[in-house]
Amino acid sequence: MVEPSEESKPITFIQDDGEILLALEEALHGMAVGEEKEVWLAPEEALGPRRADADQVVLRGEFPKSLPPAPGVGLYVHTETGEAFPAYVAEVRPDTVALDFNHPLAGEALRFTVKILPCA
Repeated sequence: MVEPSEESKPITFIQDDGEILLALEEALHGMAVGEEKEVWLAPEEALGPRRADADQVVLRGEFPKSLPPAPGVGLYVHTETGEAFPAYVAEVRPDTVALDFNHPLAGEALRFTVKILPCA
């Protein structure tokens, strides 16, 4: 279970607005209020396969001092042009930090249990 919404605010989206995964949106198309469905997405339909080339090793001195590196820590890496890319610390070594630019759920099949609720 990664993100339950039973005890929090339900997820809202506008159909065909691209706010959720396309394959999930397609699976929910045409459902009526009160209807429930379980949707399985293969990695290719969800967040894509893990890419072996989506990693980078940086010198530990280049890592922000305000954010001690530890496996699993998320951060944004900024390019010289100002673009920001999310990354996660994969491994901390004595002199370097290995970053993984894959989404944490890349390569995973995802299961959604969905119930359509009326708009509030």
